[in-house]
Amino acid sequence: MTLSASPSVNDPQCLRGFKLTVDAHAPEAARRKVAETLGEWGLDSLSEDVALCASEFVTNALVNGAAGIHLLIERHTAEMIEIAVWDDAPGKPQQRTPEETAESGRGLNIVDALAVAWWTQGSSSGGKTIRARFISDGER
Repeated sequence: MTLSASPSVNDPQCLRGFKLTVDAHAPEAARRKVAETLGEWGLDSLSEDVALCASEFVTNALVNGAAGIHLLIERHTAEMIEIAVWDDAPGKPQQRTPEETAESGRGLNIVDALAVAWWTQGSSSGGKTIRARFISDGER
């Protein structure tokens, strides 16, 4: 029998960072990195929600003219994951209520529905970091 332990909070595998290419493939790359990482950590149940939110954050960065985008995936406990997307575009994202027929503008509403919490932090070097927290209930 082979036993495999989940990474502990102090395990360096609990933190993964990626510099994303700033192009139309960046949201897909973010989704893929999230799925791979959460799969390695045994958190497949969170993968869809976290990947979708990471994709929304990266898409917002692209739409707002970012020249640099970084994705960070952190495992704080066995059940709690946070993602962070840093970009150098000016301004902070704003949650809004789009018109019913609008083709965009729902990204942060989706994040708000899927994440336990989300927030934005300004950066002293410019740009901002937008973060979201997810907790696995083991049943998804």
